Amino acid sequence: NLEHVTALPTAVGGTAFEVDFSSGLVTVLPPVLASDAAVQGALSPLFISLAAVAAVVLLMGAMLVAGHQRAEFAVMRARGAALAQVAALAARGAAATVLPAAAIAVAAAVLVTPGPPSTLAWWLAAAITATALAAPPLLAVSQLRTRRSTAPAPAAGRSIRLLRRWVINAALVAVAAGGLIVLRRQGLPPPGRLDVLTSLAPVLAAVPIALLIAGCYPPALAGLARLARRSRGVVMVVGLARGRAAARAIALPAFGLILAFTVAAFAAMERDTVTRAEVAASWQATPADAVVTVPAAGPGLTHYAQRVIAQVPGAQQVAGVSVLSGSAGTGRSLPVAVVDPRQYAALVAATPAPRFPAGLLARAPGAGAADQVPVLVSPAAAAMLGRSATLRVAGRWLQLHVAGRLSRIAGLPPGSRFAVLPNWALGPRAPQPTVMALQGPQLDTGALARAVHHAVPGARIVLRSQLLAAIAAAPLPHGGVITLAQGAAAAAAFSLLILLLMLVLSARSRELTLARLDAMGLGRAQSRRIAVVESLPVIICAAL
Repeated sequence: NLEHVTALPTAVGGTAFEVDFSSGLVTVLPPVLASDAAVQGALSPLFISLAAVAAVVLLMGAMLVAGHQRAEFAVMRARGAALAQVAALAARGAAATVLPAAAIAVAAAVLVTPGPPSTLAWWLAAAITATALAAPPLLAVSQLRTRRSTAPAPAAGRSIRLLRRWVINAALVAVAAGGLIVLRRQGLPPPGRLDVLTSLAPVLAAVPIALLIAGCYPPALAGLARLARRSRGVVMVVGLARGRAAARAIALPAFGLILAFTVAAFAAMERDTVTRAEVAASWQATPADAVVTVPAAGPGLTHYAQRVIAQVPGAQQVAGVSVLSGSAGTGRSLPVAVVDPRQYAALVAATPAPRFPAGLLARAPGAGAADQVPVLVSPAAAAMLGRSATLRVAGRWLQLHVAGRLSRIAGLPPGSRFAVLPNWALGPRAPQPTVMALQGPQLDTGALARAVHHAVPGARIVLRSQLLAAIAAAPLPHGGVITLAQGAAAAAAFSLLILLLMLVLSARSRELTLARLDAMGLGRAQSRRIAVVESLPVIICAAL
């Protein structure tokens, strides 16, 4: 209890003394916090992109509501109501629905996701709520202004509207490109810090693509419609003509679909990245699919034990390593791994690790017993040995020549101090291996456990498959993978909802068109195909 500790000087009469505090969490918490920051940094673009897609869905829903209320607001405006009164009425209707729904959603989110609050989550919730509240009154006022505006001459009016659209599109593209350029120059934020601009990258990239689709969509449909006129069917002609008529309002659905497809692709890409990282971490933890280490007190791996272990089904490459303790000329001890260079190089070649430089440990032609022996040293041992040194190993003094560096070897921890010695340097004094590494994707681990238990009782087996399973089951990476899957599912649901809203927004005009065609003998199956042809081009453009 820290309160009791701080009261200790008073309890001992006010005498000053020092108290040292230590905790094992000091070594445990930093890696956990770093992993948490990495996961949050990877997931923040997903959350912001989903929020943007949700905002698109809300805007399309507000367009649907505004379309239903257009006649009512037009009557109010004709009777003398001000635009502010119409906007207030639309805002009250939106608040009556949005605020209770937002309160229920926030309460459900707090109950489902306990823990410390997330600043990003609160900001996104506030932005989505503000969008839902502001969209209905703004759309209502925009519709009334459009209806009551007195346009100039038709040609001049079209030129002004076209110029205004180009200016707005250029401004949006400039903002998106500027944001991406700034992001490119400043790079990723430091670990543990959330950068909104970095997380907005998918949204910024989707803006010019959506505007490009909106600009190219009408000419493309016009060309397809001309080709469709050569056919005898009515489905393609009517469907493409309706799609071209609704092309002016295609930017918003295209933006939402592009973001939704981007989120799905992002989730798949991140999942693949996490899987590759987990596999790489398992290879960093162990240099082979299985590593057998015999007890320190014992004769090592006898020829019989090596033969039994090497015959395990699925073992494609096998290499033995003798881990000894050497003594440098300065009196400092150094772990030494004695290997058969060619055998160990063949084992490493079957793994994703960098190749083992067996050629550097080859015996020079005509070399005598007093010549220098090439060795590989770890970076931590390089400063200790220099370019050449003497080392006592297995009761024999060796004159060493450092031929290269090696970051890891089977039987010794990565990053530790060690030297790798070729087995020919010790001759008949070379001890039996104390570590045996096995490589094989289809290694029979059950047979290996039985063989090791029979041949070398008490030996320890480290399996890379078990390490990989433990890494994949870690709470933070596992939670990140689940969140990515949930984000992909949410993106798919939003895509379907956007398509449904597209059909609903154009349902009234489609109904009138199909009613006229129905009087001319159009069948129900043809009506459904016309709706598909009308919506399919924008889906294809967003997917591409």
